[in-house]
Amino acid sequence: MDQRSSSSASGSAVRARLKRSSLLRLDATADGNERCLMKKHLATVLLVASAATCLACGSTTTSPSAISTASGNATIGFSGLTEDGVSVTTYSESGFTMSMSGEWRVRTDYGHPAPFVQFWAESGGSTETGEIQLRAAGSVFYFKSVDLYSSITPIPYAISGMKNSRTVFTVTGTVPNTFGNFRTVVNPHAAEPIDTLSITLTNAVPAGCRNLVGLACRNPMGPDSIVLTSMPSTPTGPTTFSLSGQITDSATDAGISDAAVLIRDGPNGGRVTRTDASGNYSLADLLQSGFTVTASAQDYESQSKGVTLTSNQTLSFQLTRTQPPTPTPPGATVIGFNGLAVNDATVTTYSESGFTVSTASGAWVASTTGGHPAPFIRFFAEPATTVTGEIRVAADGSPFRFASIDLYASTTPIPYTIKGFRNSSTVFTVTDTVPNTFGSFRTVANSRSTSLIDTLSIVLTNAASPSVGNPMGLDTIVLVR
Repeated sequence: MDQRSSSSASGSAVRARLKRSSLLRLDATADGNERCLMKKHLATVLLVASAATCLACGSTTTSPSAISTASGNATIGFSGLTEDGVSVTTYSESGFTMSMSGEWRVRTDYGHPAPFVQFWAESGGSTETGEIQLRAAGSVFYFKSVDLYSSITPIPYAISGMKNSRTVFTVTGTVPNTFGNFRTVVNPHAAEPIDTLSITLTNAVPAGCRNLVGLACRNPMGPDSIVLTSMPSTPTGPTTFSLSGQITDSATDAGISDAAVLIRDGPNGGRVTRTDASGNYSLADLLQSGFTVTASAQDYESQSKGVTLTSNQTLSFQLTRTQPPTPTPPGATVIGFNGLAVNDATVTTYSESGFTVSTASGAWVASTTGGHPAPFIRFFAEPATTVTGEIRVAADGSPFRFASIDLYASTTPIPYTIKGFRNSSTVFTVTDTVPNTFGSFRTVANSRSTSLIDTLSIVLTNAASPSVGNPMGLDTIVLVR
């Protein structure tokens, strides 16, 4: 039976008493939150529909946000919708046309102010999505804010502004449970001109949810007071915090200098800094969120920790030294790219100590400002791209053995595939991923170092994060004839 048309006998008595005293007309427009209140507080709680103030069960009163209408703004308030409960798919007001997807219906007895539009998630465990798109006959406008409402759940939202069919901004977040009130979401991109605005709300009722009457929860959700303007406004920047701490040696407690500290994910993803001489670091202007922080240093194992940043916080790390590298085999030849003297010069072939290095894929360049030791060769991936770089090493057909190589990346792990060939046949294949080196080098030793080959292939995969580009490279190729 529908929740809005059912109640217990005691709930009916309460409704009758309130109706007789002209305090409330509770009909099919009442949501599950209001019925919950009636059962809990009985006749001692006054629900005034015109004021539309609602208490969360077991909570205190919460007040709606102030209506955000200002001079020069156009506020879509749904004032032209006068018939309660009717389905609505399109609507026009103040020169704007709105199209809707989802089961949107008019509610005339409530709003910010009334009326507004809402859609329902009908039972526990169900999830419904409602989208509204606004246009102004092709004209450019600016989106300032929208007021959002839900009865018993938080409000996950995604708001996008487009211009000429291209996305200008996307704002996502979740409004905490409003318990029947409205809360204003302000656009941090209010100075960006758009010609289309999309507002998508996700209405998810938890599985097994029951109100105090014992009926399955149903949840209405919707927007009101969409504030638009033909003139840009200066948005108020979001609140930011800092994260600081110290990176120390786990055995000696001494600070580790020049250690890298990287935020791996979330809205602050890609932010990186290095420690000072005492091992201290600081990252400023970080958005409030949860994210993963990784610390790494040359000759130490990297370490990751999670943090939820809601204030200026401290996060420290103790790193453990890695095992010392395997000694260079007697009679080994080390390709250290010592003949590369021009920084950022393109590298296609390079010869050293009787070996020839050729680049098979990727735009490889020389880097004389870093290395293990300097110089080394590297290639770059732009943000949100994946680039593969391959080099091949040969000795004019003469056989040799491959012992090890040092690999580098700035902000990402290093997936690699190393193959040895002889007479065009594969002798060995080694594949793995080096954890993020954060600007340091890590040695990869060959488990098949006794195998004779005449060609060595080294393939690195450089998958940059969405927010920052990434250099990746190699140095110190150890070979034995």
